Amino acid sequence: MACLAVLLCGCSAIPDKSASGDPAPVDTAASWRNVCYDGFADDVDAVAGPEAIDCGFHVGSGASSRDIARWQACGREALASGKSFKLGYRSFGTDSAFCDVAIRTPEGELISWFLDFDVTGGGGAGPHSVLWASRCTGLDFKPDTVGAGSFFHLTGCQESTSGRVWDIRQARVR
Repeated sequence: MACLAVLLCGCSAIPDKSASGDPAPVDTAASWRNVCYDGFADDVDAVAGPEAIDCGFHVGSGASSRDIARWQACGREALASGKSFKLGYRSFGTDSAFCDVAIRTPEGELISWFLDFDVTGGGGAGPHSVLWASRCTGLDFKPDTVGAGSFFHLTGCQESTSGRVWDIRQARVR
């Protein structure tokens, strides 16, 4: 009987909010480092700002439905808070790997930061990666791509061609 009580109580101990009232942090230790490209974490941080709520960056394959629900809950709460935030994942599409990130900037812009490792469809061989930075009008918490682990969909996106986010992107692709 004691074991059953421990099991039942242990599952309900995941906090919904942090002490500050922000969405409960997900395990983000080093999740943004050593993925996508050299400087990826720095670029995302530069776009999101130092006070951004971190809902984590996740490798798409093997995620449990519970993990996805937690990431989506963090994202929904961060979106509703009006504060800057970042969340994303890495996966593999039809022909190459990609990284997909949703960011709200300190200025309130919703940004898609998307890297396709090989836009030629060659499976990632050669220098054919492209980084897009787009301004978006909406964010839905449902799968968007063919990649495993997709858990959000940015809507109404148009490529950013000026401003602070554009400058960060341009510094990376030169």
